[in-house]
Amino acid sequence: MTERFEKTVLITGANTGIGAATATELARRGARVYFACRSEEKTRPVMDDIVQRTGNSDLHFLQLKLDDLESVKRCADTFNAKGEPLHVLLLNAGLARVKGVTKQGFEMTFGVNHLGHFLLTLELEKALKAG
Repeated sequence: MTERFEKTVLITGANTGIGAATATELARRGARVYFACRSEEKTRPVMDDIVQRTGNSDLHFLQLKLDDLESVKRCADTFNAKGEPLHVLLLNAGLARVKGVTKQGFEMTFGVNHLGHFLLTLELEKALKAG
C-alpha cells in the first residue's frame, strides 16, 4: 500500500518529463499539487490526464516564466494570497543550450535555472516555513 502524502506541493516545470512524473505520483498519493509552468495551454492537458489516472482533482495551475523575475514574483504572490502552507517546493524546471538573455538582461540559462528559482524560493519562504 502506498503511503498517503496529504501535503501541498509546488513544482516548477511540472508539465513535462520528470516534473510531470513527480506530479503524477504525488497526486496519486493525495497531495495538492501546484503546477508552476509557462503555458496553461500546454499544462492543462497534463493536469487532466493526471486527474483521470489518479482520481485526484486537487491540481492547480500557476503562471510562471522563470526568465522574467516579475513573473516569478507574480507567481509567488498568487500562491501566497491563498494563505496556505507550502510543504514541498520542487525546483524542477530548467533549460540548457539556449542562447539569449532574460527580460532583466541576465544570461538565459543562469537567469532561468538559478536566479528565477532563487527568487521564487525567497518569495515563498513564509509559506515554506508555515509548512
